Amino acid sequence: DVSLVDMYPPKDPIYKYFPPGPGSNKRLYPMGKEQPYQRRQYSDGYIVDVHDRSTAEARERERLASGMHNKVRKAAEVHRRVRKYALDQLIKPGVRLIDMCEQLENATRTYLEADKGPYAGVKAGIGFPTGCSLNNCAAHYTPNPGDKTVLKYNDVMKLDFGTHVDGLIVDSAFTWAPDPRYQSLLAAVKAATLAGIDAAGIDVRLSDVGEAIQEVMESYEVVLDGKTYPIQCVRNLQGHSIRPYQIHAGKSVP
Repeated sequence: DVSLVDMYPPKDPIYKYFPPGPGSNKRLYPMGKEQPYQRRQYSDGYIVDVHDRSTAEARERERLASGMHNKVRKAAEVHRRVRKYALDQLIKPGVRLIDMCEQLENATRTYLEADKGPYAGVKAGIGFPTGCSLNNCAAHYTPNPGDKTVLKYNDVMKLDFGTHVDGLIVDSAFTWAPDPRYQSLLAAVKAATLAGIDAAGIDVRLSDVGEAIQEVMESYEVVLDGKTYPIQCVRNLQGHSIRPYQIHAGKSVP
């Protein structure tokens, strides 16, 4: 198994950890977990069927897309390593948000050599400015130069950052909240995310994905200072599709 992080801060580009196979000059990056499609029939009669991947046409389609898939896996591997680096070394009470974001983004640039050459950041690098939204700010807060905001122990921070290779963006966010009062909130978010992944697939209606997420999310409660609050979805914050070099593209998950 390849170690997620060999040193802090990262010093080497990601390709050095994945030498080419015997007799090949191609570097293959980890596939991660695959989510199989499932046949579903909804209460209104709508059916999502399983697509056969064993046909010659399907195999050829996957072969033609294998180069693109490997680029996405490269970006995903960098994201995993930077996330672990951030959790192990960068995210802690007392850190200035702008310092945390700069170090996180510099790690991405190192792994993807985004600081070499005039167009290096266009070829590969950070997917978008890092978001580190605190408490009642749900998303899309990025510290600007001069921002002196400091992370506190009782904060709930949503850290959202991206990587890209040839414009193929990997976007993933997670919540940091060390105060045990928020454990049920973290559990709700994780369970709802997994429900959304399970519900997704070819021909699935986006409204059904959103419904699955909301049903799980709103089955949880959180107790703060002796008062019980139902956990609810943020109504005007939606999931979204991604296109090459375009982080918000077209379709939304309500």
